[in-house]
Amino acid sequence: MTVPEPEMPASARRRLFLARFDALIFLHCGLLWVLCAVYLALVIARLALGQLEIPPALWAASWVCAYIVLCLTPVSTFLVGARSSRSLRSPYDTTDANKDPAMIGVLVSAAFMLLAIDYDKVVGLLGVEGCQRERIGSIVRDVGLMGGIATCCFVTLPTMILRQWRMKMK
Repeated sequence: MTVPEPEMPASARRRLFLARFDALIFLHCGLLWVLCAVYLALVIARLALGQLEIPPALWAASWVCAYIVLCLTPVSTFLVGARSSRSLRSPYDTTDANKDPAMIGVLVSAAFMLLAIDYDKVVGLLGVEGCQRERIGSIVRDVGLMGGIATCCFVTLPTMILRQWRMKMK
């Protein structure tokens, strides 16, 4: 005669159920951080060494990571929004949101990314001709990429991960 396993209490089942969502959120943030760090290292290496050939294994791994991040982004964003909406005090309280480091990091990163995308328009305003124009354009693009990715990697993502971890502990 076998003794049946005792059933899990409801609170433990709920915690296990929510732990799956937490793992998905942290997996998304971790992969996004790795992706940002890889591209930041590539930009710094290109600035330091000039034109550089990216190893095929690194290139393939970064693309796989990018595809996984793109697939997880909608689900993770929904889960983060659902979790944070439960912990808000008032939906109309925006004073803390304006001082939030993650929000400021997103805005700074967006400004740098706009510089990286529209570098040809920025350089076109300088009135420089020929080879100097291409060199300045390359530097402006690299500064935009480096600033945007570094802000995301060292300000926005750590703040978001810490916030999610603190919400998990509540």
